[in-house]
Amino acid sequence: MMTHAAYDCDVLVIGGGIVGLSTAYALTRTAPGTRVTVLEKEWGPARHQTGRNSGVIHSGIYYAPGSLKARYAVRGAAELVDFCVEHGIDHAVTGKLIVATGRAELPGCTRWCSAAGRTACRSGSSDPPRSRSTSRTCAAWRRSGWAPRGCATSPRWPSGSRPR
Repeated sequence: MMTHAAYDCDVLVIGGGIVGLSTAYALTRTAPGTRVTVLEKEWGPARHQTGRNSGVIHSGIYYAPGSLKARYAVRGAAELVDFCVEHGIDHAVTGKLIVATGRAELPGCTRWCSAAGRTACRSGSSDPPRSRSTSRTCAAWRRSGWAPRGCATSPRWPSGSRPR
């Protein structure tokens, strides 16, 4: 038996994960007065994939420098950090250490460090002694890079601390 429901809104967004909530938020910002309803089957937002991710805010270092993906990642990360600050959402700008632990990983590490340096990440290589003092879990490596704007937020923030 199929049931039908009526929603008194201009836009109905299906899903209360980060994509659905971001879409609803953007609609209310770009079209003030638009009546947006978010429909979620669970008891609260971020109960599926959004709530299970690592919370890493990607900095674009794994994308080709200057590519659309890299530009969107850099811009999106900056906008998300600004959003977290504006709305009092827990986040941390911790930086990201890129490490090659053996010879086989050197080409990839060199490529990522070089790419990171050509994006807006303001990244570059760092000397192993300085990096070793940053992380005790990486005892021996050949090369490392540092992306100072690497950051993270709680993947569950939509269900915990809500934007004001």
